[in-house]
Amino acid sequence: MEEVLKSVKDAEALAAAKKAEAEAKAEELITASRARANEIIKKSEQELKSFRETALSEAEAIVKTEAERTLNENKGKDTKAADALLKDTAGTVSQIVRRIVDGDRRHA
Repeated sequence: MEEVLKSVKDAEALAAAKKAEAEAKAEELITASRARANEIIKKSEQELKSFRETALSEAEAIVKTEAERTLNENKGKDTKAADALLKDTAGTVSQIVRRIVDGDRRHA
C-alpha cells in the first residue's frame, strides 16, 4: 500500500513539475509571439506609410498631367473660338468706326 501511495505522490509531483514546465514554456511562447506581433505591426505601419506616400505622389502626378492636358485642349478650343469671334466682329467694328469717323448715317 505504501508503494501505491508513494507512486501516486511521485506521479503527482511529476505531473506538477510537467505542468509548471508547460506553463513556463507557454509564457515564453506568449512573450515571443507578442514581440513578433509588435515587430510585424511596426513593419506594416512603415510599409503602409511608404505605400501611402507613393500612392499620393503618383495620384498628384496623374492629376497634374490630366489638368495640363485638359488646359491645353481647352486653350486650343478657346483660342479658336476667340479668333472666330474676332473674325466675325471685324466687319461690324469697321462699320461702327466708319460711322463715327465719317458721320455717315446712311448705314444706320
